[in-house]
Amino acid sequence: MNAIASYDKTLDTHTLGIMAGVEAQSKEMDQFEAYRRYYISDQVTELDAGSTVDMTNNGYSWKENRLNYFGRFNYNYLERYLLEFVWRYDGSYRFPKDKRYGFFPGLSAAWRVSEENGWKNSFGFIDYFKLRASIAQTGNDALLDADGDYDRSIQYLSTFSTNASSMIFGGNQAMGIYPSRTPNSAITWERGTTYNLGLDFKFLNNRLTWETDVFYHKRTDMLISRNASLPEITGITLPRENLGKMENKGIESLISWSDRLGRDLQYDLSFNMTYTRNKILFWDETPGIPDYQKSTGMPVYAELYYVAEGIFHTQEEVDASKHWPGARPGDIRFKDVNGDGVTNADDRVRRNKTPEPWFVGGFNVTLKYKNWDLMALFQSALGAEIYIQTWSGTVGNFLKDYYDKRWTPENPNASGPRTYERENQYWISNRNTYFLRSGDYLRLKNMEIGYTIANDALSKAGVQQIRLYTNGSNIFTLDKLKVYDPEANDASLVAYPQRRYFNFGISATF
Repeated sequence: MNAIASYDKTLDTHTLGIMAGVEAQSKEMDQFEAYRRYYISDQVTELDAGSTVDMTNNGYSWKENRLNYFGRFNYNYLERYLLEFVWRYDGSYRFPKDKRYGFFPGLSAAWRVSEENGWKNSFGFIDYFKLRASIAQTGNDALLDADGDYDRSIQYLSTFSTNASSMIFGGNQAMGIYPSRTPNSAITWERGTTYNLGLDFKFLNNRLTWETDVFYHKRTDMLISRNASLPEITGITLPRENLGKMENKGIESLISWSDRLGRDLQYDLSFNMTYTRNKILFWDETPGIPDYQKSTGMPVYAELYYVAEGIFHTQEEVDASKHWPGARPGDIRFKDVNGDGVTNADDRVRRNKTPEPWFVGGFNVTLKYKNWDLMALFQSALGAEIYIQTWSGTVGNFLKDYYDKRWTPENPNASGPRTYERENQYWISNRNTYFLRSGDYLRLKNMEIGYTIANDALSKAGVQQIRLYTNGSNIFTLDKLKVYDPEANDASLVAYPQRRYFNFGISATF
C-alpha cells in the first residue's frame, strides 16, 4: 500500500495527462516507464502488479487484523432464577479509527417456575416448566461482492487497481493504475439485534417434551452500496454505506414423546419445525419505479418477473393482442401489468416468494422391539419457489415434461410454449412466471433397520453381540418438480443431484 500511495503521489500529473489525451514528450515517457518499472514491478509485492512481459503467473495476498475483548457474567440462584450477561468489544481494520470499535452486549434471563414451592402440588402433571427471554446484539464487518465472494477491500480508503492493457508505449502495452473506489470515511459496524422469548415444558413423568421459541431479529446499518439510485453513466464506483435495514421473525418448536409399550417395545417420536419470514425495511431503490417493483417490504432476494398468461396458439391471437416485438405462435404471452398497451420492463412484478422456504420441519422415529431396531428421518419444506429453465436447443436437450407439453403447428392447442434455441427468444432471456415451480417437498432422508443377535454361543466364542443392518439415504421424495432436487437452487439443472444409496452391513462387539 505504501508503494502504491507513493506511486500515486509521484505520477499523478503524468497519469492524468495521459488519460486526458495530452501528448507526452519522449523524455517524459522514459521517466514514466522508469517509475512504472520501479514502483510497480519491484515495489508492489503482488504478482499481478508486475510487468506483463513474459508473464506466466498471477497472485495476490492480504492481511487482516482485529482486536476483540469479551466477557461473561452468570448468576444462578437455587437453579430457579438464572441470569447471564455477555459482551464483546470488537475492533476491525475495515473501519476508520473513530469508527473502528463496536460494543455488542447480550442479556438473557430464565425462571424455572416448576422449582417454586407448591408447584408440584398444584400442577403435578407438569414435571418441568421454564420461561426464557433474551436480547443480544452482534456486529458484522464482512462484505460480499456482486458474485457473492468475500470482499477484503477497505472501504474508507481510496483504493487503486491495475490494468495490464491501459496504455501503449512504443507499440507495447503498459500496465496502468487507476482509482477504483470513492472512499467512505463514515463506514462502521453493521448491527443485528435479536429478541427471543421461549418456554420449556415436560409433562407426564418427562415422557412429553415441548420447547418453543419466538424470535425477532432486526439488522440495521447494513453495509450496502447506493447503486440503484445512481445512474451507471456516472462511471462512479461507490463504497459501502450503513444504509440497509431488514427484519427476520418467526417461531421454532420441538415436540417429542418417549415411552414404552409393554416390556418389549420402546419408541421415541419427535417433530421439529421452524417458520420464519424476512422483509427488507429499507434499501436503495431505483427512483420512480412503481410500487409493485420495489424491494422494500419484500423478502430478501425477491426477484422481478414478467407475468405469463399462457401462450399464443395462433397468428390471429398474436395479431389481436399487444405483444412483445417479434412474437409468434407458440410464444409465451406476457401480461400488460400497468395497462399502457406496451409490454416492456415496466410490466415486471416482484414476487414475494424466493428459493428459501418459509417452513422447514423434521420428523424422527426410533423404535426398538426385542432384537429389532428402526430409525427414520423425514424432512419437509414449504413456501419456496424455484425457477427452472434449462439451456436447450442445439446446445442441449429439453426436459421431457417440457417437450411433451410443447406447442407445434400440428398441436396448436398445447399448454406449453414451443421449443427454443438457447436464450434467443424473448420469453427465455426475460425471466417470467411460466418457469416458476413450487419447491414444497417431503423426503424420507434416512432410514435404518437392524437386528441384534446375542446368545450364550456367541459369548463362549468371545463375541458379545452381532448386529445385521441395512440403511439408505434419500429413499423417496414427494414433490412437484419430479426431475429436480427441491433442496437445490439451479435454474439450468447443472447441479449434481442428490444420490440415493443403500447399505447392507454387519457389526460385531467383542
